[in-house]
Amino acid sequence: MNTHSPDNVIRLLAPMATWTGPSFSKSASVPQMRYALQNGWNVWKDRKYFAKRIVVGEGSVVIEWHIDQTSVQGRAVPIDGATVLDVRDGRVAAVREYYDPYPYVRN
Repeated sequence: MNTHSPDNVIRLLAPMATWTGPSFSKSASVPQMRYALQNGWNVWKDRKYFAKRIVVGEGSVVIEWHIDQTSVQGRAVPIDGATVLDVRDGRVAAVREYYDPYPYVRN
């Protein structure tokens, strides 16, 4: 994620992978994920991701994370959350993100 390259993320996904979370009103497809990732990095140019904890289970990985980023107005907008990855046949089949979007709204 810290390379800010959608291709680095997309290559880990199954062709029909889905992504759900506070940023989407419904599940996003792989092309929508590529667009959302690139758009996010275009807006938050200094965004840095930090994994706080990773838990691996049968068929899933949970990553507790922190993001440091600065708005175009120069304000820090840190975000904490967790992502659940469902893994099938060595590829990510589903991504579910959980975080409070209020810092974005407040910004």
